[in-house]
Amino acid sequence: MELLRGGKRLAQLSDTWFVVTLWALTRILHGLWLAIVGAQNGRSVDSMLRNWDTVHYLAIADNGYDLSDFAPRVAFFPGLPLVLRAGQLFGLSNLLTGVVLSAVCSLLAALALARLGGRWVALAWLVAPMSVFAMVVYTEAPFAAAAFWAWERARRGQWPAAAALTALACTLRVNGLFVAGAIGLLILLQVRGLAAKARAIGWLTLPAVTFAAYMGYLWWLTGNSRAWLDAQKEGWQREFTWPWDTIKATLRAIHDYPDFALMFRFELVVFVLGLLLLAWLVGRRAWADGAYLAVTLAAFGTSIWLFSVPRSMLYWWPLWLVIGAWVRRRPTPAPGEAAEQPETIPAAQPLAPAGGGWPVAAWRVGLYATYVVAAFGMSLWWARLFYLGQWAG
Repeated sequence: MELLRGGKRLAQLSDTWFVVTLWALTRILHGLWLAIVGAQNGRSVDSMLRNWDTVHYLAIADNGYDLSDFAPRVAFFPGLPLVLRAGQLFGLSNLLTGVVLSAVCSLLAALALARLGGRWVALAWLVAPMSVFAMVVYTEAPFAAAAFWAWERARRGQWPAAAALTALACTLRVNGLFVAGAIGLLILLQVRGLAAKARAIGWLTLPAVTFAAYMGYLWWLTGNSRAWLDAQKEGWQREFTWPWDTIKATLRAIHDYPDFALMFRFELVVFVLGLLLLAWLVGRRAWADGAYLAVTLAAFGTSIWLFSVPRSMLYWWPLWLVIGAWVRRRPTPAPGEAAEQPETIPAAQPLAPAGGGWPVAAWRVGLYATYVVAAFGMSLWWARLFYLGQWAG
């Protein structure tokens, strides 16, 4: 038993160094790409990184939620601006603090995915087409790190740690509540005994209180109990819409806004991909993973139009775990043995020979390799859009 535990620790250490190496390589290549784009277009690094939502986070870090400047900024949660402001205590610029934070958190997120599904899951995430948002001053990397590790802890039954990490996620995005809901469902499905369920679910008051604290602060600041919802509507035209109207509006936008047509097409494609993934999760009875994805898609699918769906893939942990489960060949149940019907996506099996053949089907390896190359190339194109101030989702 001790030997097995030692072997597992060595395997985890190997995965850790592998992921760290991949993370460093992808970030170095993106750094070189940033320099190339700047040189080709006469843009400074500073100006290329100060685009879109980054501007709002930097402004909040400097001035707080100044309603006289741009009131809808209250739609942005305070976790990231607070870290940026903390960096000022050490003489660091907000931009530098934010970029370093995203770099560190993207590594943490990749390590969490490796723990959940193996090193190849982490690689798939690191080269994701929209990975630029995990490298700039956005909440994607910090939120993914908090959410992925919360899920990893929850899968191990470490409910206090999972709740604390989910509370951290709730300081960054409203999606932290979706993580809390998924963990709550996991508790109901996996924890035995009413008292044990109640104790575990009790820990989820941490993220609930964290979210409520910010909503209460906005009520105090604005005198409006709907301040966050109204900010979404005023600043980004987000309000409840029936899903069929959301799809119709997105299709119209493709024709009405030629400069954004390609990105609106991506919105539709990724949304449909999410629905297909959700169907697969339901078929596999991965209820908790499916619930998280379902609520995430519902939030996008009931807005005025589909908006920022592609970059949300960075925190769809079910997607990345399914990629890992797909690329590896799973053991076939012995005759008469019932196939497992998991309540979560099962961890990927080691790449070990089975039946004397290739451990993983060659065609799957080929498709995965094609994805890695194509996705990384696409990530450079996506990053260029962001660096030049063009709409990137």
